[in-house]
Amino acid sequence: MSAPLLRRLQQPRDLDSAPQDRRRWCSVAAAARAEADPHGGAATLWSSGRRAAAGLLIAERLDDGLLVAATADLSSEPIVWLGDVAAAAFDGEEAEAALGAPRIRLGALTPRVEVVWALDATVARLACTFPCRPVGQPTFENEGLDPRVQIESTNAGGVARLRPYPSLPAITVRFNGDVALEGPAVWESSLAVLDRDGPAGVEDRFSPGTFVVRLPDGARSLRMSVEVEAELAAAAQAQAGGAPQAAGTATDRERLLDLLSAPGLALEEAWTPDQISAWIEAHAAAARAAIGGPGGRATDDSALWFGRTCQLLLRNLRGTWGPLTYRGLVEDCFVPAVRSIVDAALQAGDDGAEGKEPAVEDEPGAARFRGAARWDEVLRAAEVEGRDAVAVEAGALLHQLLIFDEQLSRMVSDGPRAELAAGRALNSRRWFQRAFWLPTPRRLADLEVDRVDPAGGTALAMRAGMLVAASLEGAPLDQIQRRAVLNATDQRLLTPLGVRSIDRADRGSGQGGSPDSSVWPWLLGFHAEAAIRAFGRDHGRLEFQETLLSAIDGAPEAWLEGEDGGVVPTGDLSFSPARGESARAFRLLSEILGEDDG
Repeated sequence: MSAPLLRRLQQPRDLDSAPQDRRRWCSVAAAARAEADPHGGAATLWSSGRRAAAGLLIAERLDDGLLVAATADLSSEPIVWLGDVAAAAFDGEEAEAALGAPRIRLGALTPRVEVVWALDATVARLACTFPCRPVGQPTFENEGLDPRVQIESTNAGGVARLRPYPSLPAITVRFNGDVALEGPAVWESSLAVLDRDGPAGVEDRFSPGTFVVRLPDGARSLRMSVEVEAELAAAAQAQAGGAPQAAGTATDRERLLDLLSAPGLALEEAWTPDQISAWIEAHAAAARAAIGGPGGRATDDSALWFGRTCQLLLRNLRGTWGPLTYRGLVEDCFVPAVRSIVDAALQAGDDGAEGKEPAVEDEPGAARFRGAARWDEVLRAAEVEGRDAVAVEAGALLHQLLIFDEQLSRMVSDGPRAELAAGRALNSRRWFQRAFWLPTPRRLADLEVDRVDPAGGTALAMRAGMLVAASLEGAPLDQIQRRAVLNATDQRLLTPLGVRSIDRADRGSGQGGSPDSSVWPWLLGFHAEAAIRAFGRDHGRLEFQETLLSAIDGAPEAWLEGEDGGVVPTGDLSFSPARGESARAFRLLSEILGEDDG
């Protein structure tokens, strides 16, 4: 564990003069409501990493209101604020069930807040309020109030839309289950609000009643998200300087975002077999197309990420399916999709065709991904400069894909295919060790060192791709090598806000220019997985990972890191891979800690 980094994480963050003027607010109403309501006060809520008493939610809030609060790190970032929340879960209608401590994700710049509880129940009840004041007014003039709530059902769950105050934006509340509303709408006028020094004034709040959520079979979490309508979100995006994607790149970006997000979101939303089958069918053809025709070069590495996602979907969700459903999905869905990707990657062109390379037996599939765009280049719509080498994360993902092919073949009793896949995986592992492992600094190179002049520093640069490689279940590394890669990452790439694209000492040695200064919060999920695989049930490291993962929630797509150590947000303000990796990493940590406690 990096002790200096842990000490930095435990220290209060330095704030500039504008955020220091904010107060941390909480309402006295929740405690009284919890005493009167048998379903209230069942959960302890969190906000920006700060714990409040049962039934109370501590917010950081701008003094001028408008359904907004302020996070600890950025100035002038409006987010919708969800007021006091009382939640309870039930196994059936009567027996109360355990409700885990919630995680709260605050949009760093967008007006959105999401609360997620861990649970093993079928019904949940939530009562909440929305603090409402127009900008610049000390309180709301109660005129034209509208208590109506519109409830809709979607494939992803229930949606409630309301606009109790005509001068304010409409509010959308989403749940991951069917939702109904019980009880009358209530306005609480002139509600006393406290800060740490005592009474801080009054405000008005609206409660639409109690939301009753019926969760889908197999759900392991209760999720409630609150956001304002699009016009305010668009204004926040413009204020942050967000730029639209270049023409022709949005589709590739959206497809890759889905590939990177799906493993965690499928866990959190308890995807059904039909959802998984539809997801794989929607992505398999595009993944094959990205590899290209016989003997060609892949345009990007999305096919390899597709293979990883398929493996995680099968492994993480199989416990919720019956044996017949599980076998049917393997035979009819996973096997054909994965084999088509493997066969496309290994497909050779005419040996004598100009510009074509035959497949090399001891580096199966590698030739297809030399020069392919990396995941970060697809996300940034960056042009890929000429390079005739495989990136380290692509090499590791290719090895894992071949292992997955072997596993699936054994599941369906296809012995010849399984033996062939095992041989390919062994050759791929040997190739990876020759191409990427650096025994003297004890870490991984960023590109194949035997195909790039190491004197230029491009291949030897320390980039985040080596962390991705070390985190994979099928990484072509032994445990000692995994530990060495993680230690190198902690020393040179890890920050309290995420993982750097490249070591500061190596900036400028690779392609990409200014994006070399990116710090990616979503990669902290890979850091947690790499630590688990390298060090097992090391409680000190697991607690450190849990602390570190708080930087994912509410973070932007990336931070740009200046030479002076300052950071500014960049990219999407609500980044789906961060949400997915947060859910997946917390599940991994919970499983490890649970096994240890047992």
